[in-house]
Amino acid sequence: MSDTGSSNDGSRPTFSPDADAALEVALTALRRWADEVGVDAVRVIGPLAGLVAEQRTCALLGLAPAANAIQAGWDATDAEGRTYQIKARAFTGRRGTSFDFRSEHGFDEALLVLYDPVDLSLVEVWRMDRATVMRHANANRDRLALRWPAACRFARLVFARDVA
Repeated sequence: MSDTGSSNDGSRPTFSPDADAALEVALTALRRWADEVGVDAVRVIGPLAGLVAEQRTCALLGLAPAANAIQAGWDATDAEGRTYQIKARAFTGRRGTSFDFRSEHGFDEALLVLYDPVDLSLVEVWRMDRATVMRHANANRDRLALRWPAACRFARLVFARDVA
């Protein structure tokens, strides 16, 4: 357990037990609220899921989250000053997805994160340098779309959750 309260034992990146318990209470309450008002829970939890995935990825890899969570360009830095754009998507195991980037955003590395939509735990984290992202992404108006899982052959797996 680091002094940030994160665990990095290689099996399941997490926060402190109190923070994980608080997150579970919040998720349960959000799901209950969504059910009561007739809204898809994924729409309610989605924005929170991305933030949780970013924070867990930073804890896992020893990265410092950006001071401004909504800044353009990058989400975290490492000890050498490299910048990371973290993109997170729910892992359903059934279909592909895409990770979208804006071409003008400068970052050194992309971290492509797949998380469990039920408990928001990390499933896989893949790493790809900016040049590779730009080379293999498809232009779509003002964004670049990196199709997944096709793009995984250009990325390096840096974390996979034990499923046993």
